[in-house]
Amino acid sequence: MPFSFGAICDLLQSLETDLSRKKRPKGSSKIVIEWFAGHRNVLVGANVDQTALLSTLLPERRTDRVYNIQHTRLESIVSKACGLGRSRQSALARWREQGSGTDLAECVEAILEAAPNGATRDITVEEVDGVLHQLAAWSAFSSPAVRSSLSSVSLQSKIASRQQLRLEDLFRQLTPRDAKWLCRLVLKNFLPVVVPEHLVYAQCHPLLPTILKIHNDFAVAISLLEQQVCNDSGMRLDLDEADIPRLIKPKVGVKVGRQTWLKVRSIQQCISMGHGLMSCEEKVDGEYCQVHIDLVGPRRIQIFSKSGKDSTADRVNLHSAIRSSLDLGSAKCRFKNNCILEGELVVWSDTEKRILGFEEIRRHVSRSGRFMGTAIAGRPPASERLMIVYYDLLSVDNQSLLNVRYFERCRRLAALAKCEEGRSALVQRTIINFSSRLAALELREAFATCIVQRQEGLVLKSDSPYFDFETNKSRHGSCVLKLKKAYLKNLGEVGDLAVVGARYDSTAAKVLALPNIQYTHFYVGCAINKDEVTRFEHAKPAFIIVAEVELNATMAAYFQQYVFTRSVEPAQNTEYDLHLSQGIVQGRQLSVVFLDPAVFEITCFAFHHDTNSDFWSPRFPYVSKIHADRSWKDCLGFEELQKIASTEQGCPEYADSQELAQWIKALEKIEPRRIENAVEQDSGNTHDSCTTGLSWDDAWPRIASQQATVLAATCEVGHIASNAVSNPPDSPTAQAPTPELKCCGNGSGSVVGLSARKRGREAFPVSPPVPRQKRHTSSHLVVQGSHPDSPLRESYRSLGQVTPRVLSESEQLPSAISQGTNTRRLRNASEPLTSPVSFSSLPLGKSAARRNNTSEPVDLSSGGPLRAVPGLDLKLTKHASLICCYAGESCALHGCTVLLAPCVAHFPWLTDDLLPSHGIAAVFKDVASWLASAATLPSPARRQPRVVLVERRRSEATKKFLASLQAEPLKDREGKRQILIVYDWHLLEDITHAEKVHRRSSMSSARQKTGTGALAKELWRKHYIGLC
Repeated sequence: MPFSFGAICDLLQSLETDLSRKKRPKGSSKIVIEWFAGHRNVLVGANVDQTALLSTLLPERRTDRVYNIQHTRLESIVSKACGLGRSRQSALARWREQGSGTDLAECVEAILEAAPNGATRDITVEEVDGVLHQLAAWSAFSSPAVRSSLSSVSLQSKIASRQQLRLEDLFRQLTPRDAKWLCRLVLKNFLPVVVPEHLVYAQCHPLLPTILKIHNDFAVAISLLEQQVCNDSGMRLDLDEADIPRLIKPKVGVKVGRQTWLKVRSIQQCISMGHGLMSCEEKVDGEYCQVHIDLVGPRRIQIFSKSGKDSTADRVNLHSAIRSSLDLGSAKCRFKNNCILEGELVVWSDTEKRILGFEEIRRHVSRSGRFMGTAIAGRPPASERLMIVYYDLLSVDNQSLLNVRYFERCRRLAALAKCEEGRSALVQRTIINFSSRLAALELREAFATCIVQRQEGLVLKSDSPYFDFETNKSRHGSCVLKLKKAYLKNLGEVGDLAVVGARYDSTAAKVLALPNIQYTHFYVGCAINKDEVTRFEHAKPAFIIVAEVELNATMAAYFQQYVFTRSVEPAQNTEYDLHLSQGIVQGRQLSVVFLDPAVFEITCFAFHHDTNSDFWSPRFPYVSKIHADRSWKDCLGFEELQKIASTEQGCPEYADSQELAQWIKALEKIEPRRIENAVEQDSGNTHDSCTTGLSWDDAWPRIASQQATVLAATCEVGHIASNAVSNPPDSPTAQAPTPELKCCGNGSGSVVGLSARKRGREAFPVSPPVPRQKRHTSSHLVVQGSHPDSPLRESYRSLGQVTPRVLSESEQLPSAISQGTNTRRLRNASEPLTSPVSFSSLPLGKSAARRNNTSEPVDLSSGGPLRAVPGLDLKLTKHASLICCYAGESCALHGCTVLLAPCVAHFPWLTDDLLPSHGIAAVFKDVASWLASAATLPSPARRQPRVVLVERRRSEATKKFLASLQAEPLKDREGKRQILIVYDWHLLEDITHAEKVHRRSSMSSARQKTGTGALAKELWRKHYIGLC
């Protein structure tokens, strides 16, 4: 038989009563379980409409229904239904009064308790749901499926009035308590009561929560469940949840549920929640789209919004981009029947050649056929158009990919959709190994890069199925981690703003549950004439409202108790001029205006142009502090706010290394010390390092073959170096043996691990100072190609008899080991690649040249007579010295081998002055000679550090140059890849200056100390590019 609406009200009333119980509350979960247990016999009956039951218990989930009824109109409907007189109408409107503590539903209950309905009957859930469905069918903002229940457009007005009469009839036949919950049901808001959604699903049927993930529609999921149960097709109560994807597949035309998105509040929390290889993606600032393509059905393209509403008609301007990216209707189409994809809708500008801000979307996308908030912005220019950025694939040709791992889905998505500038693209990805010690450093720099490039944030996804139905799944396995600047402590502040007004909302007051609460929403503004007001005492201030904010219960209680400010009605305000932006106020009326504005410290995620406004305002603002001791004259002025917003939203033409370093330092400060220990590691074993900074095309083949690239590097002062998303090393040299590096496995799939760190030290131990040794002449050469068996020391002899010197154990440099490629992705590329035009040279010192008296090419690979090396141009120069003229053997660049990018290989200041002055002899100017040097010369007992110098601002040339290095990686004689540390060439200028200062201060009597001068971390981090 049909189910009683009164029974639903029993559950809702029990939940509300439990909220006010101060001692031993039962909890919502226990109340829901007991309620379902008491009505189990009725609910399992064939006549109970489960869809109507769920729609009544969870009205906010019915996003396809829009009733066009808010508080004011509902008050009129109730008044008319109950035939209220003037005095009782005043009692009904009590919910508008500040501090009343009641909402409209409670006022309706009080009115009906004072004068009950004459005849009441037991209303069923099916009756209530039928009336609400017909109300929604009349609204133009409801989904097409709901509106299609109307027989014709000409009957809409008659049906609307008829359904309103039916709603009035319901109020006449309900008890006071049931009428209260019907009011909240029509408003689709049960607050302060929150019904536990997933528990309700599980109580209806144990498999319903899983089915709703695949078919996010009450009617479809219930119908499928009932059909399977009736047919006994395997949907048994004891069915394993992991078998659901095999029995139920996504259906074109029915929205698939979204993954769980979690906000992370710190880098450390992000590391602890992630696991294994994680895809680090740019958070595209657009509107979510779930695209359903059906090549054989009547509706070829169907688009669902984040809320689940069918917005195909509203996003008609996106259809052409979808058709073009998927080659629909052509022989090139890469699927036969259907597919389901996920992406973001954005606006592309042909003029600026970039994706525009979120606020531009409203000019291209209508809302149920109406363009809203475009009164000032107007229609878009012809140079702008909608674009789709794909990031996931859920189904292809009736094959479900929900149980397929994410990297495989990305590979199939890349093969399915093509990229076209301004029409379609794939989201940019970088792979980070969260099992590595370098993960925190890489993620920190990736996030800093995101901030510098004015992106919205980062999204991190593990290599897991879209929905993980396994019983032994990890806690956050299929969850998506979202990292934004405003989520982190002290990184999203805008500044102090003046609180110029407030209003009262009865529902929000119920949620706060504070006695005699007067205000729930506050309007913050800026002084337009701040300079005039601060200079002239009698100048009349003028404020403009820039945002509306709410306070939590704690802050609201503090404001009510400690903030004292005079308030008047808006019409009585004569203290200052107040300009209201209709896009922010949105038709709501201010209850009061504060004559002595309070001060709120506001934090926001970004800035945007609000609807029907032509100035920047905070986006998603919230109050971080209340300053009761500050004056509104200390707050930001309107011009100051606009300047801050313009700087924040302005996209830089090229990456600013200084700004990047500052953000990295800021992220380090807000994190606890030793964040690298967030991932537990066994000190007795070796551990995987990370695969970072790889483009997707480079990363996928290694992932697919389960031979992930493993990369680790150590530096002089123990700082970890990583590519693209890590902090730079402090120096490419070291003064003592580094921690042991161990290799596990063979071939390309080898894993490099690092020994455990000591408590209270840096990521790697800081090298102790090197004992000062007696200085020798240039006969003691340090050559990268030294043979392992060569003697450690040689006495003075002629150049023809000199054998290479291998560094002593105390002078050994850390090995740079890499088993794969690792390319940093550089943005805003515009410079062409300059072809290499010269060979490298290995200059030797003056004294050596004089003793040998020759400039013929030489071979330093053995202790025998020097001979020419094929393919290399190793020449002696009269200006070079193997000893730094500033710091001697303690030079920060001592023993380095340098490869110059083609764009800087012919800078005389660099090649003729800076490099020779530091005694850098091994300088290569093209990749061919660089590779030949490693192939010809034997590997030394300890590898010397290799540094690549580029020009940061010539990003396109740098990108191509690093790609060429990736295509032909440097290998030693054993075939192992060698890691290359990439810096901007201006590093040499700063090192030169630092060592000059050190020489003047110490008169060359002391070595440079680790972490100071040319060995300071900040100096190297400033010019760091990445690893290759």
